Amino acid sequence: MTLTTEPVTTAPLAPLPSSSSGRSGVPRADGFRLTDGSDPDARKLENRGRLWIVVAYVLCPCHLPVTLSLLAMTLGGTTLGGVIATNAWPVGIALGTLSTLAVWRAFRHLRRAQAAGDCGTGACNL
Repeated sequence: MTLTTEPVTTAPLAPLPSSSSGRSGVPRADGFRLTDGSDPDARKLENRGRLWIVVAYVLCPCHLPVTLSLLAMTLGGTTLGGVIATNAWPVGIALGTLSTLAVWRAFRHLRRAQAAGDCGTGACNL
């Protein structure tokens, strides 16, 4: 049994169709960025949104055992460490609430960054 292979030919890629919002050929995102980088305000909003995502990740209730143990180790022997150790449930509820608020804030910043980026390309959909 013999395997034969045909030579690989490379054809140029066809351009992407323009979106229905009137932006002809303008990419919506480059990599993981929501904006094309031309609007510094949109870039700042996107970076703030990403920072809030990290904060929400740290405060997330599913990471609560790790967060509480790090807080207990860091603050062990202090008054605040004692309060955290004796009031784990209220601290967990507070961190869960803060995590929810941080996720809301992150999405708010990311939506505003996307809208500002769209406005920079002439297709404003606020």
